[in-house]
Amino acid sequence: MTLKFERYHLEDEGLKILSSQGIKYIQTLSTLNLHFKPSQSLTDEGILSLSSEALKHLPSLTKLSLEFHSSKITDQGLKILSLEGLQNLHNLKNLILVFEKSESITDDGLEFLSFGGIKHLSSLTNLTLNFRDCKKITDQGLHSLGSRLPPSLFNLTLDFYGWMITDKGLKGLSLEGIKHLVSLTTLTLDFGETQGITDEGLRILGSEGISNLLALTDLSLGFEGCQEVSTEGIKSLISPNVIKSESFETLSMNFKGCEKIHEHILFDICFQIHNLSNLKALNLRVDSVAEISSETYKDLAKLYKYFGFFLNNQRV
Repeated sequence: MTLKFERYHLEDEGLKILSSQGIKYIQTLSTLNLHFKPSQSLTDEGILSLSSEALKHLPSLTKLSLEFHSSKITDQGLKILSLEGLQNLHNLKNLILVFEKSESITDDGLEFLSFGGIKHLSSLTNLTLNFRDCKKITDQGLHSLGSRLPPSLFNLTLDFYGWMITDKGLKGLSLEGIKHLVSLTTLTLDFGETQGITDEGLRILGSEGISNLLALTDLSLGFEGCQEVSTEGIKSLISPNVIKSESFETLSMNFKGCEKIHEHILFDICFQIHNLSNLKALNLRVDSVAEISSETYKDLAKLYKYFGFFLNNQRV
């Protein structure tokens, strides 16, 4: 059974009633989607009601999707969600948590979620975490998350756009987390507008993290507006020593606003990925080739006529 509940506005009392008088009694529930945007009136009290009154009574739940945009939820709320809710969901396979623009969440909250919740989900295969514009989260929080990512994952999506993340955070995520996710087939990362990331961070992500994902088929990387990222960083991410999967099919990269990327990046990328015999789609977003000539388009089309090549959302 699936329950999907969406409203534009929800307060703690409403979530308490929904949890205690409704959701908790549907013990055969397999999918629960609660999407509230925006959620300015939602606090830790609402999370307590959801976790203790509903989630802990849903042993059959296999998919949980919670979207609380712009909420007042704090680190304590994530601790409650983990200890009172997630720890009881032993059959959970798909988890989506969106706390975008929840500005009170810090590294401590992400650590509670990682150590108290996610690490106990041994059946989890799909994980999506969105802490976009939660600007109190730093490298420490990312390291905590990386060290507790379950090795059972097939699909991982992490959105850290606008975080105070540096190369150190990428290193922790790569060495403590991504490196060990050997069953991963789809990886999506967004670190847009994180000014502490440089080519060195991208090199580590590639050589220490992605290079270990031999089952990977789809890779999407977002570093929009990262001013210290250059062409060399991109090349280190997609070298033959990094992307090794023989079944690799889709590569998407967003480097809009990265001013150190030169105009020859397209040819560099084509040269780097020539060994990907099963590639079906290449999606690239960059500024430096906005005025690319029609002759260059034709040359690129000849090079890669067997798969879809999209440059800034236009097919080549």
